[in-house]
Amino acid sequence: MSAQPASFTPTPAHVFVTARETRQIKRHHQTLQHVLNRLLSRLEIPDKAARAAVGIHGLLNGREVLGTPAKFPVLMAHKYAARQMGFNGQEANCDQFMCRVLTALAEAEQKCGRKLFEIKRADGVTLSITSYEADYLGEAALWALDQAMKSEEWKACPAKAVTDGLIDAAIEKLPPCAPKPPSDGDGGNVENVIKAIFTKMMNDGEGNIDRIIEAGGDPRRDIARFCATLQKTAECKFFRHRMQEEKERQRQAEEILYNDPRFSLEHGEVEGGANGQNIDAPFDAPPEMIEEDAPPFSLNPPPQENANENAAPDAGDAPNMLEWALAYARAGVAVVPLHTPNAEGKCSCRKRKCPHVGKHPRTLHGVKDATTDPATIEKWFGRMWPDANIGIATGEPSGFDVLDIDPEAGGDESITRLVEKHGPLPETPDAETGGGGLHLCFAHSGVPLKNSVSELGDGLDIRTTGGLIVAAPSLHVSGRRYKWRNGGEFAPMTPWLLEELTKPEPKRGGNGSGKLKAFVFTAEGPPITEGKRNKQLFRICSSMRGDGMDQEQIEKAAQEINAARCQPPMEEEEVLGIAESVMRYDPNVIESEAVQ
Repeated sequence: MSAQPASFTPTPAHVFVTARETRQIKRHHQTLQHVLNRLLSRLEIPDKAARAAVGIHGLLNGREVLGTPAKFPVLMAHKYAARQMGFNGQEANCDQFMCRVLTALAEAEQKCGRKLFEIKRADGVTLSITSYEADYLGEAALWALDQAMKSEEWKACPAKAVTDGLIDAAIEKLPPCAPKPPSDGDGGNVENVIKAIFTKMMNDGEGNIDRIIEAGGDPRRDIARFCATLQKTAECKFFRHRMQEEKERQRQAEEILYNDPRFSLEHGEVEGGANGQNIDAPFDAPPEMIEEDAPPFSLNPPPQENANENAAPDAGDAPNMLEWALAYARAGVAVVPLHTPNAEGKCSCRKRKCPHVGKHPRTLHGVKDATTDPATIEKWFGRMWPDANIGIATGEPSGFDVLDIDPEAGGDESITRLVEKHGPLPETPDAETGGGGLHLCFAHSGVPLKNSVSELGDGLDIRTTGGLIVAAPSLHVSGRRYKWRNGGEFAPMTPWLLEELTKPEPKRGGNGSGKLKAFVFTAEGPPITEGKRNKQLFRICSSMRGDGMDQEQIEKAAQEINAARCQPPMEEEEVLGIAESVMRYDPNVIESEAVQ
């Protein structure tokens, strides 16, 4: 369409044809409707908006008396306009129906760049009734039909007299649509939707109050209780919606990066890669630090006073996470990028109260995305998240299982009792966690084990296939970094430790069900003290998922358990975050809490 003629200045009362011409033209109402449809088709108005435009034109056209055009503006409430447009639903829904109609029409006008009508929508404050101030579409159709009737072709074939050129000229008569004013999330539309919903709620609520009174109840008490429940439900759903939005933004960002040809890396030189390095080049460390076929755990020995300047990165500095991740991969250890804590102790996932700060995967499928592929690792740690923490997939993917000792949860006392009872543990590579704990790494036995939290003893967790640990030199929320204390070959698990981990689970009442006692998964169980709340609640939620519960059911049950058993109870958002985290893993697999 060409630009609007400079001489044309639309006004709310503007008409393109005279009253007399209008009376003559509207005798050909079927042809006029045909012209209207052609105008809408030429403007590429969507079907929903086109039906709205035809309906509003008919609404205004029906207000004419004795062939005289209606006097603008026309004030009409939604409940009357909806009936005129064929809405047969309940009167309480008329507002919502007209809001949808007018919104669809406004969006279509913005898209085609032309005004079809001049409408001022009621807002309940400055304007209580919607004002229809001009029908530009109808006037343009009348003008086009008037011009066609004056042509020579009209007598021979009226349909051919309405040419495409005439339709385009009629469109030029339509005033341009003003740019949509900036708003926060289309606030006007949101307000209209909210107003329509509130109207329906008020109408329904009045009837419900009458029924409560008739039943002998006290509506003041019952309505207050209902509102409190509704408020809690709204907070839960809004928080879950925000988490879903954040997850979708992350998915879209990863999809864009993965499809970007600049990140389609193959083995060999990285085009414009980090530090201009070659990903097949050896790790820049002394020969004694990286030996052929040696595990990566000799990369970070205890600090030495006279350390060589070419030594492996010190975990206390800001290390090159890409080099560390590639070194792990060369040793056959599968890695995955994790989120990172910032200087304020908040997680890079941007959740307001993340329960696993700097410990959960950044990728879509979590630990299942762990890999040893250098190209993928370069993509993750070289371009997408250079400061990401490093996660290691334990068990079969990397060839070792981990005994995680958490002293804050009583791990030191538990392991001491076990060693005194059964005997010492073998020398094996171990790492100091950022939280002051210890990761003891044992060769993967091939025996089916399960990831567990405090089942072996308080503060003793097991990470095997399907599990995850945070690896050196990742940053802990405390500001300390994870570091390897010693390296060497993985020692096999001692027989007594393997026996403890493969004991059958406690039975319930001797019925052979193999399930833990029922009270563990209800609000009537023993208290869950601070320091164990996240792990125990995650374990409970994971078991609920194994029993077939969906996310909404798990969230509700978790909140009840938190209120009844956790001492002190956790924040509601933190509980919802645990329930949401459980849904990313297989049922009955305790791995989100593995990241210690």
